Amino acid sequence: NKMEATISMPPDSMKSTDNEVLDIPNASKEESSSNKKTCHMFQGHSDARGIAFNGSGRGAITISHIYISTAFIYLATQSAGCNVNDKSTCNAEVYGFKPSSLVAMIATASGILAAFLMPLIGAIIDYTPHRKTAGILSAVMIWLIQFAQIWTNSQTWFAMLILQAINGFVYQVQFLATFSYFPEIAGVVGQQTMNSFITKFRMIQFGSEVVFIVIITALSLGLKSSDVILSRYSQILSFIWIGICFYFGWKTLPQVPPKRILLSDQSVLTAGFIQTLKTVKNINTNYGGSLRWYFLAVIFAEAGANAFTALAVTFMNVVLEMSSMQIGIMFLVVLVFSIPGTKVGEMVTNWSNPKTSWRLCLAFFFGSYCSWFGSPFWSRTAKYSIFIWLIMGSLLGLVLSCGRAYVFNDLPSRCRSRTHRFLRILH
Repeated sequence: NKMEATISMPPDSMKSTDNEVLDIPNASKEESSSNKKTCHMFQGHSDARGIAFNGSGRGAITISHIYISTAFIYLATQSAGCNVNDKSTCNAEVYGFKPSSLVAMIATASGILAAFLMPLIGAIIDYTPHRKTAGILSAVMIWLIQFAQIWTNSQTWFAMLILQAINGFVYQVQFLATFSYFPEIAGVVGQQTMNSFITKFRMIQFGSEVVFIVIITALSLGLKSSDVILSRYSQILSFIWIGICFYFGWKTLPQVPPKRILLSDQSVLTAGFIQTLKTVKNINTNYGGSLRWYFLAVIFAEAGANAFTALAVTFMNVVLEMSSMQIGIMFLVVLVFSIPGTKVGEMVTNWSNPKTSWRLCLAFFFGSYCSWFGSPFWSRTAKYSIFIWLIMGSLLGLVLSCGRAYVFNDLPSRCRSRTHRFLRILH
């Protein structure tokens, strides 16, 4: 209640001061959450359909990164003069790094770039009417980078690796632009319906990733391709896939007015950074026993889950000596069982509440991972233990579903968008 009273200002307190930013009435609720009966899955909310299209496109991007990451490791190992069939023993360096470290380093570079620039992107989305424009431009950039990476080979791999770092940042912009439509939908449909929508969004994205892996695996089995050639097939498929999904996704999502307006002495270039600093100070001062611990938990929980793909690919390819096709099959197992995991997350949330369900999910997630990865038998059995990967998929779906439900249902409606932007910076 204290947080609600602090963040949601009463009407007579909405006069501008030197340190406040006015929130304008959210006229986009009616505009961006129209009740046209165009999609039965989302009860006629066309905005939700657009978000689902974008989620399917992001799923194709995520899986294509798995295949191109193994190609980067292969080409970097080859460039360093090492045996590509025994990457774990390669101690040579290329461009100052070991080949096995390059994928993780690129993921780190993308994360740092996003952390420093996300306040600016968030300000553009919040303070200007260019939310949809930001989404479309980021979609086009991703689409072009995916196209360029089709020609990844022994001469171009390092340039493509740099593009991959840029792609990781632009992906975050795309995610944030799409996610900014969530609060309007949540405010219209209510808590329980939004829980169902979030589950469906996750299931559509994970389902798209499953279909993508099945297609690439079929091509691999039929054509007996190397890691580099397989990554080329993956980039071609993702180029087509995301072009279709992002086209219909952003065509469906509406152009909306800014959520807030800048004061006369403020600039969009600095407003996001100033607001982020104010948010940090406010949380540390007024919510040291609640929100501060929540964000600390997010740093380790969701950030770890989001980093799973990059680190898991390197581990399986270098340590377990798995090929692209084998890695794809393992991720297929993870994704197939992440779909029921998201459904279980919805059931737990509806049975209790978003806060309790997220706590239970994190506790189970933490205990299971510690017991498995701490086992001395992990490195020898992970390659063959489908059961372990099955549970990992269920846990990922569970945690991501519960975390999203908490943000959109337990936090005051006016701070959901700002909170999510802060979450992306932490990630």
